[in-house]
Amino acid sequence: MLEYLQKSEARREDALALPDPSYFWMRGEQLTLRGMLEYAEEQPPTTVVATWRSAAGEFAAALELGQPPVPWDAWTLPLHALAANLVPLAHFFASLPEKLWIGPDPQSRFWTIAQAKALSALVRLDGQESERWIGVLGELASADPPPAIVKDDPPWYGNQAAVLSAVVRNSAGDFNQSLAKRMELRTQSLLRHGSNSPLGFLDLDALGLCRLALDRGLQPTVQHPYLPLEILRIAPE
Repeated sequence: MLEYLQKSEARREDALALPDPSYFWMRGEQLTLRGMLEYAEEQPPTTVVATWRSAAGEFAAALELGQPPVPWDAWTLPLHALAANLVPLAHFFASLPEKLWIGPDPQSRFWTIAQAKALSALVRLDGQESERWIGVLGELASADPPPAIVKDDPPWYGNQAAVLSAVVRNSAGDFNQSLAKRMELRTQSLLRHGSNSPLGFLDLDALGLCRLALDRGLQPTVQHPYLPLEILRIAPE
């Protein structure tokens, strides 16, 4: 991985000259994985966070150069920036115009879009909008019959809605209960799919959700290997 990153870094000037947004997007993906590997290798939290901050910067550069995001990016980018304590950059990602990332067939990805809209509103401190979209997620998670994507794993999607709901309601008890359930569900999923990759053992999205909770005065208390809360103690730049 390190050798690959070094080789891609050598192409930076060419990518800027073209410009080539896909290069910076690829770098962001590589550095995100690198940070996860550093965590698995028990590197210091400062090292891991520095790598994720570099990744977030590469994603921002790609977007500024015209890289088209998708609904999943509108969910993960703000969370990963929050995990690295890059709150202003999280606001940038959460404020991307919806026409850039919703795509031509929103109905087929409605859960992901609703989830991203709920998160975006939470990051931007838009209480009314976040409540609206979290309500939509709750309805989708409890629908009978459930939408296709929720049908794949109803407990997981129901928990996702519960975690977000706890944040918007400012309920520390519900947040930690839902967070503990998320770790349980993640463990079950990894066992079910037979995954033993170290990249699956770190819940980067959940770390971002914990930062979101911390910024609202909620203290995450869940102790779990997938959730290294010491990452959140790294000061902002």
